[in-house]
Amino acid sequence: MTVNDSLTDAFKKLELSKQERVFASAINEFSEQGYRKASMNTICKSAEVSKGSLFHYFTSKSGLFTSILDLATIKVKAYLREVRDQTSSMPFFERIEILIRSGFKFINNHPRLARIYFHLLMTNDSPAGSQMVTLLNRQSRDFLSEIIRSGVKNNEIRSDIDIEKTSYFLNVIMEHLLRSYYSEYLAPDLNLYQADAQEIDQWITSAIDFIRQGIKP
Repeated sequence: MTVNDSLTDAFKKLELSKQERVFASAINEFSEQGYRKASMNTICKSAEVSKGSLFHYFTSKSGLFTSILDLATIKVKAYLREVRDQTSSMPFFERIEILIRSGFKFINNHPRLARIYFHLLMTNDSPAGSQMVTLLNRQSRDFLSEIIRSGVKNNEIRSDIDIEKTSYFLNVIMEHLLRSYYSEYLAPDLNLYQADAQEIDQWITSAIDFIRQGIKP
C-alpha cells in the first residue's frame, strides 16, 4: 500500500496547509501513544477537523497510520538516495560511515517519525505490523546490497562474501546503533543514548572498524 492508496479523493483535494495539519496531528498522536492507543478524537481536535471529515478523508484509522508510515518511508528513501548519490564516488567504508551519520541526523531532524518507526519495530503495534516490518527491513537490505556490490566491484571488500548475509549484518548494526541512541533502555551504561557529537564519533569509528575487519580484502 502507498500513501495514495490509503487516501481518499476528498483528502487529496484539500489545500496543502490542511493536509499538513492533519498529518502533523496524526504524527504527534501516533508517536506519543502508538497505534492501538492513539485517539482519532485527539487527532481531530488537534487538526481542527470533525471526526466525520477525518473518516471521509481516510478509509480508516489503519489507513491513516499506513499513510504516516508511508510518509516516513518516502522521507527516508529520498534522504538515503541523496546520500547514496552524493557518495557514489567515495570509498566503500567512507560511504557506510556517512550513511550511519545520516541516520543520526535524520533522527534529530524527525524525532516523531523515528519514534513511530522504532515503536513499530519493538512492539509490532500496528495493523499488519509484521508485514510492514518485514518490508521495511527488506528495503533497507536491498539498499545496502547495492552499495556492497559496488564495494566488491571496486575490490574494496572481499569478493567471496555473501552479499545477502552481509547486508543483513550491516542493517542490524546500523539499526541497533540508531535505536540505542534513541531509546534509553538498550545501552544505558554505554553512553550512547542521546550521545553528544564526540561520543557519536567514537561509536561510529568503532562500528566502521568492526565492519572493516570482517569484510575487507
